[in-house]
Amino acid sequence: AGSALQLSAVKKAWERDSIVIRVFNPTGEEACASLWWWQPIREAYRLDLQESRLEPAAIEGGHKIALSAGPKKIVTLELILYR
Repeated sequence: AGSALQLSAVKKAWERDSIVIRVFNPTGEEACASLWWWQPIREAYRLDLQESRLEPAAIEGGHKIALSAGPKKIVTLELILYR
């Protein structure tokens, strides 16, 4: 079965040279998924909606980040890629 998380944004960060990815959980239950990015990820952070960094996000194998979102919640990630 697939994840209930829905991709709602992929964009450049406002104030940094990085990528912001936002997902939304429209369900009434906790939802989990994995994000796989085709380019190697150097650093990743969970952000608030104003794009302030909250905490580092674990990167698996250089390309994958595990996501979880509570009921009706939005999760925002920042990806910093190798140049």
